[in-house]
Amino acid sequence: MHVLIFWTGQFGNALASLVRSNWHTLTTWSYRHGTPLAELPHADAYISTLTGAGLEKVAWEIREEIGDTPLLSATKAYIHGEDLHAIFPSSHLGKNISALSWPNLASEMLLGLPTGATFWWAREHFDLFQKILETPLFELEYTSDARMIEVMGVMKNIIAIGIGMIDGYGLGENLKGIFIARMCRDIGYFSRESLGCDFDITSLFAGVGDLFTTCASTESRNHGFWVYFARTGSTETALEFMNTTVEWLWSIGILAPLLPRKYTFLHAFLWLFSREKNIEKSEFLEIFQRNR
Repeated sequence: MHVLIFWTGQFGNALASLVRSNWHTLTTWSYRHGTPLAELPHADAYISTLTGAGLEKVAWEIREEIGDTPLLSATKAYIHGEDLHAIFPSSHLGKNISALSWPNLASEMLLGLPTGATFWWAREHFDLFQKILETPLFELEYTSDARMIEVMGVMKNIIAIGIGMIDGYGLGENLKGIFIARMCRDIGYFSRESLGCDFDITSLFAGVGDLFTTCASTESRNHGFWVYFARTGSTETALEFMNTTVEWLWSIGILAPLLPRKYTFLHAFLWLFSREKNIEKSEFLEIFQRNR
């Protein structure tokens, strides 16, 4: 089987390694390399790991190129002017699209360490992409609850902000557990009442698995950024030290317009994290205690 990956970064490399391990023919393409899309060979299946910026540049060309061929999108991006669906922007890539989300650090995938991912949308293509990607060390699961995955794609970054700051301020392990529980409580209310989806994160890799990896790992960009921010008091210093992309800003940008004030704990911390000024330890604790 011939697979073509619209590739960016470590996740593109990680998925390419899975395709190769299953002995499929592989072609990779990057918008930085300059090869016209029209000159690429036709494939039996396509995978996208493009960044949001890269996706916006070439999405319509990709639609023209792939036609009705199945495409699996591992892109998490905010397309300006859309709601939570923009996190996995299917309308920009075509009608035969599925999506992938995971609790995965690309560096560990490239080392061949065991992990898994959640696949959703086009159930009829699940078997195809299982054959392409699944190995004894990489498991694919299916869910039909796309909305919940989209909610988690934003929320886990918001929660990771607080966990990183708790670590950076040295506030202990107990507070992290309480913070996650309170955030998940409000997120559950918000998901059911405002978005009409069931916030059951317990059974999916892209649910509690993604939440745990984003919040707990020292390799997590969103967690690590806020640890360094809490220790230095400077977003510029933290970004310079991390030298990578962190998603907290667009996560707040997507969520803030959708969130009613009645979800007091979640709303209070969203307001705190969105301010363009340094956050003191005393402010963090005050808001935590005031919004029990």
